[in-house]
This record gives sequence, C-alpha cells and structure tokens, in this order.
Amino acid sequence: MIADFYLDQNNKTQFVMIKEGSKGVFVKSKCESLFFIKAFKVEKIINTVGARNVFSAELISGLTEDKDLQEAVKMVVLFSIKEIMKVVPVKRN
Repeated sequence: MIADFYLDQNNKTQFVMIKEGSKGVFVKSKCESLFFIKAFKVEKIINTVGARNVFSAELISGLTEDKDLQEAVKMVVLFSIKEIMKVVPVKRN
C-alpha cells in the first residue's frame, strides 16, 4: 500500500492519510492498524472552497487536544462536511 511507502521513508512520519473524496479517509499509522472513516452522505454540496484548509486545521486541532487519531479523523470528516455545505457570501462591487 502507498501508505507503507511513506511511513517507511523516515522515523518522523507517524501516520499517513489518504483522502478518497466522497468515500471517506484511509488512515495508517506506525502505532495503529489501518482504518477507514466513511464519509457521511451530503444532500447538497454548496461550496468546496476551504474544505482542505478545514480538514488540515481540524486535524491539527484534534491532535493537539490529545484526541486519539481515529477520533480526530472522525471530527475532521464532520467539520469538512459542514464546510462544504456552508453558503459563502459573494462580494459584488
């Protein structure tokens, strides 16, 4: 698996996440086995701008709050879904 390749590159890499869009997220770490967090069904995607930023920020936040990796990734998926359903106001000149 591609995750093994990245985990074996150096001692600093602790886990690898592979986003699968609407399917969910695969996660493999050196300490835990491979797991998959399934994405939730979204009725209507409004805007995907910022979803990657939310994904990264929420992961960092969850891990610095001492959540375990699986719980942090679940929260990341939830917050990312919330972001893509948000209406973003458009500024008009």
